[in-house]
Amino acid sequence: MILKHLSVSQFRVKTTINLIKKLSLIICGILLSVGVCVAQGGKSLEKNKAVNTASDKTPEDKPTNVVRFLRKAILRFHKQDNIAKVIEYCGYLVNKQGFTPEYYYYLGNSYYQAREFILAEANLKQVPKTDKHYGLALLQLAEIQKTFGKYTEAKRYLEQIGNLKPDTALLPLKDRAIDGLPFTMQLAKEPATAILYKATQINHPYSDLAAALIDSVHLLHTYVVDDSAVSEEQGKRIFSNTRLSESVLVNDEWADTKDLDGFQSDFNRFVNGNFDAEINTLFLTKITEGDKKGQKFELFTSKLDGQKFRKPRKMSKDFNPGKSQNLHPSVSTLKLRGVKTKVLFFTSNRKGGYGGKDIWYSLYNKKTKKWQSPVNAGAYVNTAGNEITPSFDSTLEILYFSSDYHIGLGGYDVFQVKWEETGFYPAKNMGVPINSGYDDHYFTRIPGTREGFLSSNRPNIGSLNTCCDDIFQFSIVNLKGEVVMPSKKTEDRGYKPVLTLYFQTNENELSPAQIRSLDSLSFDLLVNSHKTVLVKGHTDDVGSQSYNLTLSEKRAQNVYEYLKVRKVEVHRMLKAAVEMREPAIPYEKLSGDALDNARKYNRRVEIFMISL
Repeated sequence: MILKHLSVSQFRVKTTINLIKKLSLIICGILLSVGVCVAQGGKSLEKNKAVNTASDKTPEDKPTNVVRFLRKAILRFHKQDNIAKVIEYCGYLVNKQGFTPEYYYYLGNSYYQAREFILAEANLKQVPKTDKHYGLALLQLAEIQKTFGKYTEAKRYLEQIGNLKPDTALLPLKDRAIDGLPFTMQLAKEPATAILYKATQINHPYSDLAAALIDSVHLLHTYVVDDSAVSEEQGKRIFSNTRLSESVLVNDEWADTKDLDGFQSDFNRFVNGNFDAEINTLFLTKITEGDKKGQKFELFTSKLDGQKFRKPRKMSKDFNPGKSQNLHPSVSTLKLRGVKTKVLFFTSNRKGGYGGKDIWYSLYNKKTKKWQSPVNAGAYVNTAGNEITPSFDSTLEILYFSSDYHIGLGGYDVFQVKWEETGFYPAKNMGVPINSGYDDHYFTRIPGTREGFLSSNRPNIGSLNTCCDDIFQFSIVNLKGEVVMPSKKTEDRGYKPVLTLYFQTNENELSPAQIRSLDSLSFDLLVNSHKTVLVKGHTDDVGSQSYNLTLSEKRAQNVYEYLKVRKVEVHRMLKAAVEMREPAIPYEKLSGDALDNARKYNRRVEIFMISL
C-alpha cells in the first residue's frame, strides 16, 4: 500500500562487510564517503583478533612482488577511507608474512571506523611509539575507553599525547577531550531522562534506521537486507541491500514491515523520505555509487499523484551544489515574525559551514511556491565536527540533531536547541538513556507527546556487537530532557555568578580594573569549554524603565564584546538585559545611605557559567 502521509526522518546509510572468509568473520563497516556513515551488518558476530586472520586467497593478477603491491594498496585504500579493503588486504599481508608494525594503525583505524571497538583496541595498542600515527592511535584508544565508560583510562591515553612532539592538529583535540571529561562523567551519573525500549517487531537481523511515525498507525523506516554493501555482477555495482519499509500498528504492536516500492534501482537508491501533505511532496536522499569518487548524496523530491509517486526529480543547485554531499531532509514549520513558515532542514558539507557536515535550513515562499536559498543553522548548532539527522518539533519549536563534536558521552549524541525569532539557543545534551557512549541518532519526537524514536548501535545486554543499529522507542519521564532556558533569577536554578562587575551611575564603559578581572576570567572560560556563558546587565531604580533597559543592554554588550576579544566563542555566550527587575538588594523600606548602598550594588553585570 502506498502511504498518503509519508514523513520519515533522516537516513544515515550504513553497511557491513563480510571480509575474512577463512574464519567467517562478519565485520561491520562504515563507508566514510564524505564522512556520511553507511553501516549495516550481522547482529551476531564471531569475535576474533583480526591481525591473525586472513583469506586463503590473495588478489588475482598481482605483480611478482606481492608484498610490495599489498602495502601500496593498503596505503591507497586508507587514503580513500575504504576500510573494507584495508582490512581485507591486511589479511592478505598476514598470509604473505609481510605484516609489519606500521600496519597496526591502518588495521586498527579501520576497525575503529567500522565500530568494531574490541578489535580496534587490540590493534591500536600494538602501534609502535615511533609510528607517525601513534598520537592518532592514542586519541582513538581514548575514545574507545570513553565509549566503554572507562574515563580514567581515557584520560591516561589523552595525557600521553601531551608527552609527544607537539602536533598542532592533535593537541587542541586532546585538550578539548580532557576538559570535557568531567562534564561527560557528570552526564553519565545524572538521572534517566526517558524510558527506552527496543522496537522488536520492526527490527531486522541487520541495521534499522530513521523511524518516523506517519500517523497514529503508520510508521516508515529503513532497514538493511543483508551483510553485503554491494554485489559485483559483470563489473557493475548492484544496490539491493537497503529498503524503505512501512509498518502498521496492530493491537498496540507494530506488524511486520512491508517494503515501499519505487525508489530503488540497480545503480542508486532513494532513502530518508519525508513527506509534506500541504505541498504534496516527498523529500528524499538519492545515493549513487561512484567508481573512484565514492558515494554521492543528493536531495530529490517526488510528487504524490493519486496513489502513486512520480519519478523523483533532483532539487536545484542551491540544494546540491558542486561536489558537496546533501542528505537527511526533514520538513516542518516554525514561527517567523509570528507567522508559521514551512522549513526544510537537511545535512550538508557544502562550503560556508563550520567544519565537516552541518545542519542547514531553507524557508518556503508560499507566493512563489519555491524554497529559498539554504541558510546555515549557526554556531549554536554546528561545530568543527559533524552535525547530522535534524528533526524539528513544530509544537515545542525545538530542533533535534546528532553531533560527534559537542561534548557528550561518546560517538554521536543527540542534542536539542530551542528556536526563537532571532535564531537558535545553545545546544543541550539530551542525557541518558537517550544518549550512550555509542552512536545515537535519528531522534524524532512525535509532536504533542513525550514519545518518539531513535536509532543506536549500543550493544544488547551480554553482547559485544556494536556494528549495527536498532530502532528504539522512548518516553520522556524527566523534565531534564526538556530545554530549560535561564530563568529571570538564574540563582534560583542553583547558579551563582562567577564574576560581578559594578558600575557608577549612568556608566557602561569597562574600567582598567574590570578588564583585568575579565582577563583572569577568560582563562577559566576557555578551560571550561563545555560551559555556556551568561552575561546579565542590571541597573538601579533611578530613571525610566526604557532608559534603564538601554543602559543594562550596553553594560552587558560591552562585557560580551570584550570576552569575544579574549577568544571566548560567540556560540557559547548568552546575554540578557534586565534593567532594575532583579535587585541584588531589595529597595523596600530603604532610605538615605542604605538606599544609596543598595543602588551601588545593583548597578552591575553578572557573569555565570551554566550548563544548558
